[in-house]
Amino acid sequence: MPQILENDSMHSPINFPLIDALSTSPVGTSSSEVDHFIDADDHDDQTDMTNSKGEVDKLIRAFSDNAKSLRPCLGYLISQVSLRQDGAFRIIEVPCGCWECKKCGPKLKVKWYERLKGAIMHAPHLESLIIDRAKWKSYRVALRRTGMLEYIKMAQDGDKLLILAPGEIGGTVIPAGQRKSFLFKALDGVPFIRQPISTSRGGWVGSDYRRNNEDWKTLDTVRPEKLEECEEVLSKFSDRGVTTAYSGEQSNMVAMRSLEFFIPHEMMKDGTWYTILWALGIHSRKSGESRRKRREERIAEMMAASA
Repeated sequence: MPQILENDSMHSPINFPLIDALSTSPVGTSSSEVDHFIDADDHDDQTDMTNSKGEVDKLIRAFSDNAKSLRPCLGYLISQVSLRQDGAFRIIEVPCGCWECKKCGPKLKVKWYERLKGAIMHAPHLESLIIDRAKWKSYRVALRRTGMLEYIKMAQDGDKLLILAPGEIGGTVIPAGQRKSFLFKALDGVPFIRQPISTSRGGWVGSDYRRNNEDWKTLDTVRPEKLEECEEVLSKFSDRGVTTAYSGEQSNMVAMRSLEFFIPHEMMKDGTWYTILWALGIHSRKSGESRRKRREERIAEMMAASA
């Protein structure tokens, strides 16, 4: 086994709850229903644990147990124009996507579960290691010297880091039959802080590339805070043929409402449609800056109220 660091303690058995949980009882705050579901899934490599909304909901509920004290979601609205239908626009509710949010944090853990599961399950050899956060830079250099360029790094409570790698790193070997439950428990122990998980740039985990929607093009944020307020603005143009309709869709495990509105061909042709976009704050150079400023003010207000 290659020597990773001169510290011999890194090669000795690690007394950490995540590691001990492989041979003892499950840890974490997940419900018995979810634990049973995951344990059963460990015996079937062909089963995708997150292949249905019901299964995703179970994971979100389990990860949400530690997120009750987090701040509310600071979502916002964005506008899009249809690339398929002339005169069709929509305004979408977008969650803030922050780890510190009680709504988005647990869903980000589920997204990371989906992204990491394939690499972890198909690795011929998998080891885990707990190190102090302060030692990460020197440890990463040591990994590169040994030729180990692939890894997953997860923050843990107590200023610790959990390292997973598809090779020998002087850690604990994770048996193939226990990797899914281990991944769940590792993610359950990740604190809700900014960017708690990262991966190497190699091809083991793969990129997080998302293809752009080919039907809609994003324009800008909008001035109103809620879809209902946008509907009130658009209702002022109903006598000119502007119509609205609510709809919902499932995207990246986040249920989003949208308000679609259609501008008549005559208004698109003579250029008066821009009046509607201006009324909503779309195409305003200051709208993005104003949105960020407003979110910062809301965070400050919540922090002051909780103090």
